[in-house]
Amino acid sequence: MTGNPGFPAAVAPRVDIDSYLRRQAGVISHQQALAAGMSRSAVKRRVSAGRWRQLHPRVYLAADRERTDEVRLRAAVLWAGTGAAAHGVSAAWWHGLWSRLPSPVEVTVPRTRTPRRRPGIALRFRTIDARDLTEYRDMPITSVALTVIEAAVALGPKGSVLLDRALQRYVTFGWVHRTHCRNLGCHGSAAASAMLVAAADRAASHAERLLVALLRGAGILGWELNYASEGYLIDVAFPVQRVAIEVDGVGVAHDARAFRPRPAASERTRERRLAGAAVHLARPHRPSGRCHHGHPHRRETAIISGHAAPGA
Repeated sequence: MTGNPGFPAAVAPRVDIDSYLRRQAGVISHQQALAAGMSRSAVKRRVSAGRWRQLHPRVYLAADRERTDEVRLRAAVLWAGTGAAAHGVSAAWWHGLWSRLPSPVEVTVPRTRTPRRRPGIALRFRTIDARDLTEYRDMPITSVALTVIEAAVALGPKGSVLLDRALQRYVTFGWVHRTHCRNLGCHGSAAASAMLVAAADRAASHAERLLVALLRGAGILGWELNYASEGYLIDVAFPVQRVAIEVDGVGVAHDARAFRPRPAASERTRERRLAGAAVHLARPHRPSGRCHHGHPHRRETAIISGHAAPGA
C-alpha cells in the first residue's frame, strides 16, 4: 500500500475496447484487447465473426473502419511491438511535415528485438536515444528534430524543401543540430551534415537581406557588405567606426565551414586579429556548428568588447 495511511494505492484506470478503437482509427492489438479485459477466446470469436479483420499477426481493424494511411502506420507500429516507433518520411507525414505517407511505411525497433519482416513495413533495427523519441496522437514516433533530419535525407533532392520549411516553422536550428550530433555515425549522418551546411547558407543569405533592408529603412549610412579586413570577409561593416556585424541565419554561422571540423584555435585567432585591429565584432550567441562530446551546443563569445559601437 502506498500514499496516505488508510487509503488504498492508486490503480491506473483500465482502457476499454471502445476507447482503443476510437483513439486508434479502429486499430487494436491482441495485447491491448487483453489489457482491456477481453479473453483470448473472445478475441478469436470477433475475428471469426468478421467483426475484426487481421492486418498483421495479432493486430486487427474493426470491420466498420476503412483501411486508411493512418491505419497502415498505426497497425505497423503496433505489430512491431514494444519499443517500436515510426521514423523517416513516415514520421514526417505523421507530424504534418510531409504530404504523403510512403510505401512501405518505416518503423524502427530496438536492436534487442528481431521480429520477422512483413510486407508493407520497412524495418530498421536501431536503439534510438530516449531524447529523440516521443508519443504523438497515441503513437510512438521519432522527435520532430530527428524526423526532420532523417526524412530530409530519405527524400533526396526534395529533402531541402522539408528541411527549410521545418526550420522556418517547427524547429530551431539548435535543436536539430544537437539531435544530429547525438546521431553521428548512424546511417545517413554524412548526408545530413551536408544538408545542414546548405540550409545554414540559405538562411544566412536571407538574414543578410533582412539586415540590409532594416539598415536602409532606418536611413543608416556608412556600412558596406562583405567588407575585407585582416584577411577575412565581414558580412556587414562600418569601416569608419571600426564595427563588424556577423549575420547568422537560423542560429548558425554564415560561414558554412562552421559545420566542418576545424580547430577552435582558428576561431580565436580570427577574433584576436580583428580585435587587434581595433574592430568591434558583434554577433548574437549561436552554436558553433561542430559536435563536441559532452558539449554539443557550445556557444561562442557574442561581442569582442573594448571598442565603441556606431553612435556610442
